[in-house]
Amino acid sequence: MLNTTPDIARLCAFALSELATWSGGKPSLKGDRVSLGPDELSIQAKIEDEGDAQGKRAVSISVDVSANGAFLPVTAVSVGVGADQKDAIETAVSEWAQLVGVALLDAFGLHGQGGPSIPAGGFTVHSGMAGIRGAGEFAWSIADRKQLVDHLTPLFIEGEAAPDEFHSLSLLLVVKPGGVADGECRIDGAVSEAALITAREFPWPTTAHSYMFKQFYVLRRYA
Repeated sequence: MLNTTPDIARLCAFALSELATWSGGKPSLKGDRVSLGPDELSIQAKIEDEGDAQGKRAVSISVDVSANGAFLPVTAVSVGVGADQKDAIETAVSEWAQLVGVALLDAFGLHGQGGPSIPAGGFTVHSGMAGIRGAGEFAWSIADRKQLVDHLTPLFIEGEAAPDEFHSLSLLLVVKPGGVADGECRIDGAVSEAALITAREFPWPTTAHSYMFKQFYVLRRYA
């Protein structure tokens, strides 16, 4: 049974508020809600899974976001590892804030570490921070980021048929030394084999060792 933990939602809201302040905004924080000018973002979060991992505690959390009372299809799962549950949850929240929170704030006009938004079809694409683990041989540049968005644009264009203002795309890939990638991709929170096939066709940087690549995008339809 999934455990609902309101404190995680509050931690996510606090992290989002801190990012908004860092990005030059003047957020108002109240429990699990963050107000950004005329918009109010509400956070819901729960523990998806928990267990021991090599002598440490691992916790995965699922985070939902609503804007002005309307659910946004930006559900994401983040994993944290720490000395205990509290430490692991804090790590998972921090990862969510960097991967998802940065992109979300950018979509609401607070531009931070994610870089400039990129047009794709009828949307603007807002990127969170890229997470790269296990490969110190290369840096993920702004040019690399744009090249990947351009490569994924056919997926974004497919979303134009849906009436929703917001969509999301997440990538969780392991890239082997030869540049062959495998993993999981999700569109609006649902696993997408088509997205994974498209992501695997990207010319990923080759390194001497395998590495993990994480990226989250929030798409917002042009007004």
